[in-house]
Amino acid sequence: MNFKKYSIIIILAFSQISSAKDPLKEGFLFLETGEYNKAFSTFSSIKTITPQVLTAKGISKYFLKDYNGSIFYLERALKFPSEKKNWIPNYFAGISNYELKNFSKANYYFKIAFNLKPSSEISLWLGKTLFEQGDYTEAEKFLLKALKEHKKNEEIYEKLLFLYFKFDNFDKIEEIIQLGRNENINSPLFDLYEAKIYLKKGESDKAKNILLSIPKDKFAKEIDDMLSILSTIEKPPLLKKIPISKNYIIDSRKLNIYFLLLGILSLLIMGLVYRNRRKDYEQKLDFAQELMKAKDYDGCQEILDSIRVPYPEKFKIIKIKLLTFKGNFSEAIDLCEELKDIKTKETLKAYIYLLSNDLVNFQKLIDYAELTLNKTTAEELLNLKYHDTNTLKEFFTNFHNN
Repeated sequence: MNFKKYSIIIILAFSQISSAKDPLKEGFLFLETGEYNKAFSTFSSIKTITPQVLTAKGISKYFLKDYNGSIFYLERALKFPSEKKNWIPNYFAGISNYELKNFSKANYYFKIAFNLKPSSEISLWLGKTLFEQGDYTEAEKFLLKALKEHKKNEEIYEKLLFLYFKFDNFDKIEEIIQLGRNENINSPLFDLYEAKIYLKKGESDKAKNILLSIPKDKFAKEIDDMLSILSTIEKPPLLKKIPISKNYIIDSRKLNIYFLLLGILSLLIMGLVYRNRRKDYEQKLDFAQELMKAKDYDGCQEILDSIRVPYPEKFKIIKIKLLTFKGNFSEAIDLCEELKDIKTKETLKAYIYLLSNDLVNFQKLIDYAELTLNKTTAEELLNLKYHDTNTLKEFFTNFHNN
């Protein structure tokens, strides 16, 4: 939690349930001292099940990081009219659902809690939830409300910078960066977004200088990705022509003919070997692709394992799909980085992020796609977001089969 959690417990324990029996008060004292197991045991010893006891048990389970257990007790408590009008069980039901990535339910409970008791703390959680749901316009409103009271909370700055960058609102980015620096927040986050602005404006040298000055800790992967983009933008130096002596060409003509014939013969032999081997590869890879379509992932894996030679792009693409369908999303993303074609790489990564419900990285990819590819391709990738999971899986399976 990003604020003094015990203030909520004290409010619940002493202002709203002042008539509670001693075990209930004792349980909240255990919560206040961080003895969560003792607190839950004390609440469980109370024989009369009241809505306050259910709420207390739900809060205990939250602090024990048993979020499903927390929701179980809190939802039972919220069936009582008295607790429906109480912001505290709604608030804890919201943060428990948020921790489980049940963002729709979290949104529901946070909005009730906020309507009952508007506060910067609930604004922060509601803003974070809306951000995860991709509702950036509403997320901005609540995050800005939270920022008024939590001016040193780096997470708020990070989310606001992300959504302003998404909409190319550079003035807002500069405003947020300045606000953070005025609060003496020493974070590489602000340098990172300054570099992003320069990169989008085409000022690659300024972007590169900033990126190279940022310590690689939290943002190491993002910095490496941006430096990789910059390396594709920079033009390689022209090769110098090497002067060759005319006399040497004449004197060595016979030797050159000999080597030419020898080279042709070698190529013919290598070509025959390669064509036979290539045919074998293609047959195996086509078969592996068909097994994947039939959802025989073990069979597909067996075929891929039988290939013991340098792996062509097609092999890697099938392997990426297989890893994704098996739930190994991180490995699949890593293998994507080995692909040579940028459009193929970014498209596969887009599918993986969507299938793994990683909407934040999906949106980051869309933003980078505008730089590495073009706006049309970025829009095509963005439209994938609006398909259901089964359709996505079908598109993903059939992508780049040839």
